[in-house]
Amino acid sequence: MTTTLDIDTVQAFLLVAELQGFTRAAEALGTTQAAISMKLQRLETVLGKRLVERSPRAVRLTADGAAFLHHARALIEVHDRALAGEKPARRSSRSGSAITPRARSWCRCWSGCTRWPPSLPSP
Repeated sequence: MTTTLDIDTVQAFLLVAELQGFTRAAEALGTTQAAISMKLQRLETVLGKRLVERSPRAVRLTADGAAFLHHARALIEVHDRALAGEKPARRSSRSGSAITPRARSWCRCWSGCTRWPPSLPSP
């Protein structure tokens, strides 16, 4: 079974960590503290790790939370760059593919790409 991370949930985690509280994170996202708490519980379940220590007055990252914080920041940064980037390439009438020449070049360089898909024209 493939597990994925929800971008909104990762963003909620980042805000809880940076603002050091569920209520402040909820205010920043325009939602409720309960919704933020549920998102963090789901994230902790997906990761199988406790990310924050909760107390009535403070929220502190656990060691696992501090380690995940770096990955979360990188994920959100890539996500934001992707949203700010160019529109997806138009489909080519020749091949029916939306793969751009740059993507083909990247695929050739990528060690995991052992052969070019037969349905696409050779680069």
